[in-house]
Amino acid sequence: MKANMACSCVELNDLPDEIFLIIFKKLDNFDILNSFHGVKNIRLNKIIRDSIFTSDLNFVKWSSNKFLNKLSSNVMLNRFCLQILPDISIKIKWPYLESSSAENILRAADYPSLYGLGLYNIKEKTARRLFNVKYNYLITLDIETVHDDYIEEFLFNTKNIFS
Repeated sequence: MKANMACSCVELNDLPDEIFLIIFKKLDNFDILNSFHGVKNIRLNKIIRDSIFTSDLNFVKWSSNKFLNKLSSNVMLNRFCLQILPDISIKIKWPYLESSSAENILRAADYPSLYGLGLYNIKEKTARRLFNVKYNYLITLDIETVHDDYIEEFLFNTKNIFS
């Protein structure tokens, strides 16, 4: 005897929010925003704007003993700076930035909830230019791969920026 099984189709919209959260928590926040921001689905846009996915954004990846910028193309950088960051900037608490895109990202929006900042492959000249605007609310500054000759002077001068 052969069982008659009806074909059942489940659409993406049929899934509960909890399933999306389980799946998205396994992915990188950067990739979630890059892939799903602007999708014509109100429910999905609400989920990806949750602070779980917007508070810490890592624009840097580690590869072969060096930090690389995830925003490898101008198209991707422009999309983040013009569309994504202005939309979620009030929720961003800690971005991790690579030198080549740090200035564009920090100037793309106001970040009133900014708590900390990770800077990678940064040189003193670039860092000084970034901190023309005072970040009085910034509590932690994490700097990686700063040229050793400048780090002591830079950290001394940075202390003055936050006071």
